[in-house]
Amino acid sequence: MKYFHPEELALLAAIHAAPREDTPRLVYADWLQEHGQEEYAEFIRLSLNPAQNKPGPGCRITELSNAFGQKWSSPKPRGLHWGCYRRGLPTLYLEPSHVSPERHAGLTSKMSPRIRLILNLHDDDLLAEWCTSPLMTRVSIIQFNHDFGAGVREITAAGIERLAAAKSIARIEMVRMCSRLTEFAKNACYEMLKPLVPIEPYGGP
Repeated sequence: MKYFHPEELALLAAIHAAPREDTPRLVYADWLQEHGQEEYAEFIRLSLNPAQNKPGPGCRITELSNAFGQKWSSPKPRGLHWGCYRRGLPTLYLEPSHVSPERHAGLTSKMSPRIRLILNLHDDDLLAEWCTSPLMTRVSIIQFNHDFGAGVREITAAGIERLAAAKSIARIEMVRMCSRLTEFAKNACYEMLKPLVPIEPYGGP
């Protein structure tokens, strides 16, 4: 496991505790600047500046990501798939159905303390497992999907109510809601979650 200075771990814990706030990330960028990691400090500051956060050819934020992105997100354990950098931190996809609850705590100890997660959830049982998981402190985005497999499982209003009551809801940056969810689930998202966390519709599976 890569070594992280205790001060850096404390600063990252502050980010995970208030992930929607810019200030903890800017404080972390200052610390990185003071400890010889000028490129990552610059990257975080650019990521938080909407006027400059427009990746593309010749863009400084793209240059930094291409040159250092893999290094900054290391280590990454098996089971995590590359997503993006979101507001300065690496954000990786995790398929919850592939990770048993017994492995949740162990996964935390194996992945970089900088990593945040995107969860694809498609039924109430998985949602219930994750509401009490130690990994929920690292979840950036929850995506509610529709399962077209045998037995057709789904997210229901009861599952969404459980998430709304979970303490970890304050640490989630966004909920993405698949267009194929039932109308009951969509309405529950807007009624129960929107006052607590930003909601974004998307056309996923």
